[in-house]
Amino acid sequence: MDSFELAEQKFEEACQHLNRADYAQALKPLMDAFKIDETNDYYSYRLAETYYFLGDYNRALRFIDVTWDLNDDNWAAFCLRAVIARELKERFFASGYLSHAVSLDRVNSYKMLFLIGHSRMVQRKYDLAVQIFKMMMTIDTSVVDDIGLVACALAESGCSDEGLVHCERILKLDPENAFSHYAVAVCHEKKENYIPALEWLFKAKELGLKDADSDINRVLLLYEKQAKTK
Repeated sequence: MDSFELAEQKFEEACQHLNRADYAQALKPLMDAFKIDETNDYYSYRLAETYYFLGDYNRALRFIDVTWDLNDDNWAAFCLRAVIARELKERFFASGYLSHAVSLDRVNSYKMLFLIGHSRMVQRKYDLAVQIFKMMMTIDTSVVDDIGLVACALAESGCSDEGLVHCERILKLDPENAFSHYAVAVCHEKKENYIPALEWLFKAKELGLKDADSDINRVLLLYEKQAKTK
């Protein structure tokens, strides 16, 4: 096995951990892969991304710089740098980095923001997910399901009213979209308005929302619990 094959083997090992969002365990094989092949800007980018998810922004920024040294047109590095700038409240720089990422690869920049935002949702860091999804919407404001995801993230972060504003918009764009109805239900649920939440969930189920029954049962239990305390 030559050195490049070994690097690829280490990287595949790291990906197994990354696919489970086990970022701490992914670090060593990722670093091993990069040490073997220090010219690979994808390895250095994935190190930056992993440190980002671990909350180590200093190391993330360092490996973004390494990535740019290897490939100054790495759109993913610009996209991640924009996200970090936004989270650090450096909005001007965030806008500039994102604009450049989009100029290099608009479609994949949008997809990357979606994936990062979704990962933040999985980590239950809803306020960060909201920021990322809002960045995503500056690229394309017409994807109904993604706007619904923004509404859900807003609701989870305690901003249900703002989430409902987004829901009104997507229902106008596509009144028969099941996920749009689900997003309205989530916003009402987080406001503890369980009756309207159930009504929207039943409508979402009629429109074909998968696994709607589990959500309906969960909200029913919350409603019953709320009724007992009154």
